[in-house]
Amino acid sequence: RSSHLNGRTSAWLRRPLSINLLLSLSLAAADLFSGLLIILQLLLNRPDIYDYLQPHNCLILPAEILRLSSFSISVFHLLALAGNHFAGVVLPLHQRAWNTKIVKIGVVGFVWLLPPAILFVVTFSIPDQGFRSRDCENLSFVQQSFMFRNLISVLIFSPMFATIGIYVATVIYLRKTKNDPLLNASTKRPSKSDTTTMVNQRKKNNNKLFWTMILLMGTFILGWMPSVLIYLLICETCPFAISPDTWLFFVLVTFTFTLTIVKLCCNAFIYALRVTELRRALKLMHATCLWTLFRYEAYRDKATLEAMVAYK
Repeated sequence: RSSHLNGRTSAWLRRPLSINLLLSLSLAAADLFSGLLIILQLLLNRPDIYDYLQPHNCLILPAEILRLSSFSISVFHLLALAGNHFAGVVLPLHQRAWNTKIVKIGVVGFVWLLPPAILFVVTFSIPDQGFRSRDCENLSFVQQSFMFRNLISVLIFSPMFATIGIYVATVIYLRKTKNDPLLNASTKRPSKSDTTTMVNQRKKNNNKLFWTMILLMGTFILGWMPSVLIYLLICETCPFAISPDTWLFFVLVTFTFTLTIVKLCCNAFIYALRVTELRRALKLMHATCLWTLFRYEAYRDKATLEAMVAYK
């Protein structure tokens, strides 16, 4: 739902979009994409639907690769956002240099294309399996290969821990520079009230960043880690060989799928709803809908709308 809201509110956003805002919207789209692929997998796993559609293995394999890479796509979005936050804190004066259209397209394209590209290259490189087998009939490496599952785990855990590390480094940097007279100096001596305001604003920003980091770490641990660990450890050639026909396997899969979907929803709320531009766009969309549906005079004029949803 949050991804749908982000897509609807994009029409009310101010242009040009910052790289942080663009990544937040792209993250919401990635989570929606991942959720749709999960739903598709659950539907195709139903015996009655599978027997009715009888999809070809050469169609199932790309869909499975996209589903597996969709988690990495979301994590790489979080890594790109964390890197942008860190660069904005450490090099605030150089932020315009990487806020160009080419950089935005390059970063978004990179986080979307890298994970599936790696998995497609791997599937094409295995002899007599996957795309290199006749009619793609041999898919055992995707379903039962412990090494392939290790690769998926690396694509998820590596950017995940890198994201946490960047936020920890950001908090450490902010604490070190908090009382640095050279970094806090200004061209003119501020008044006591201005100094108090600056200190309070800095504390507010630091607290917001800290709680964002806590939310990220918590949702990482609770949302994705159980799913990745179960995917990594449970298969015929994995350390725990649990049959898919048992109730234990069914309970574990249901539990991890639920956590995954909750995590996908949390991503958009943590990042998008904490962005000032998106909060403003939601208010503007709400006011516009009220005028469209009920013809409230207070919501008619665009200038009035802009004033009503001013930044707070």
